[in-house]
Amino acid sequence: MILTVILTTMFGLDVRITNRPLAGNELLAGYLIELLLLVDNLFAFLMIFDHFHIPLKYQNWVLTWGIALAVCLRGFMLLLGDENDEDEATMMSGDNVVMKLINKVTLDQLCSHWVLAIRMQTIQ
Repeated sequence: MILTVILTTMFGLDVRITNRPLAGNELLAGYLIELLLLVDNLFAFLMIFDHFHIPLKYQNWVLTWGIALAVCLRGFMLLLGDENDEDEATMMSGDNVVMKLINKVTLDQLCSHWVLAIRMQTIQ
């Protein structure tokens, strides 16, 4: 990770120095924000694992499948939003569909299914 931070910083500085200072600043600012969001997400995952008492040996499995499921569901929402809406802004995001589903299914309901599946595996 340190290597990627160094390489991205060097690339951003190169873009800034060569002839596009605004683009270099935007690249570095965007990268810094994404890096901070990454750290924020790690703390959120730790709190979720602690809240649902996920055993250490299953945390990698839950995280991997959780990310895969999130990517698949996001793609599904984008496709579903693309077909149902004619407004270009909502077609691109699919957020309207996500908000409709959030009203029907809460995060606690979704997480409790995952926790139940993990606990069933630990019992077996």
